Amino acid sequence: GANDLEIYNGDPTGFIDADGDKVNKIKEALPDTPIYINSILPIQQSAIAASPALAYYDTFNQALSAFCEESGCTFIDDAFLVDESMYEPDGEHMIYSYYPKWLTYMAERAGLV
Repeated sequence: GANDLEIYNGDPTGFIDADGDKVNKIKEALPDTPIYINSILPIQQSAIAASPALAYYDTFNQALSAFCEESGCTFIDDAFLVDESMYEPDGEHMIYSYYPKWLTYMAERAGLV
C-alpha cells in the first residue's frame, strides 16, 4: 500500500516482486481461490509535499494492475470511492466513513452481494 511507496522510493519493481512472491505462494497453496488486489488510494498534495515518494501511487497502481492481468488476479481500483472529505488530516489515510463503502465495493467485485 501507500507505506510501500516510501519503502521502495517510487520504484514499484521491488514491491511487485515481493508481493508477487506472496501471491504466488497463495496460488500454489490454494489454486482455486480467487485473489483480489486493491489499488493504492489517491494521496493529497499536502501529504506528497511532506513525503514526495507518495506521489508515485499511480505508478504503483499501474504496476499492480499489470501484475494482476499477468497473474490472473482481480485488480480493484477503489479511487472513485474517495472524495476530498474522506481524508484524515494527514492527507493519506481515510476517515471511518470511507471503509463501509470500500467493503461494500470489494464484496460487489467478489460477487458476494
